[in-house]
Amino acid sequence: MGSEQAGALSLIIRQARMVSRQIERAVTGLTEEQADFRFGEGIMSVRDTLVHLADNCLALSAELEGRKHDFGAWRPSGEGLVHLLREWGELREQALAKVAERLRGVDLDALMKVSFATWPGWKVLTEWVVTHDAYHLGQICALRLAQCPDWDMYTVYDPDEKSE
Repeated sequence: MGSEQAGALSLIIRQARMVSRQIERAVTGLTEEQADFRFGEGIMSVRDTLVHLADNCLALSAELEGRKHDFGAWRPSGEGLVHLLREWGELREQALAKVAERLRGVDLDALMKVSFATWPGWKVLTEWVVTHDAYHLGQICALRLAQCPDWDMYTVYDPDEKSE
């Protein structure tokens, strides 16, 4: 893989990790009760969203290993929001490590020209990991703002985080 392609893969992974940190910042400080708040029937709470995101990390890992994933079957191994946040973060890092390993040596230019049907993992990576999680970050922020109107939603951004 050339340096430009290694840079492209690094950018994708870095963006995914940036969104992870933003989700962590949006969730940190919520009470257990706040984590279970829903706007209405059928709308996920912050806790539901973190379970959903963890489930997607397992789906990505399964996809990269050529396995099928049973969506909705995953449950956290312990109690509490702090535990769930930590467990999701670990699953996310494991999935991102598998992405980096799977794409090591792959011609990314050629990969981007293939259809999603040729390698569904590419769709999983670009749609589920980067854009999907950013979408849910917005939902988490809205849920927090509904309960904590004085919360500064811009605190999800780290002023010290620099682009490389």
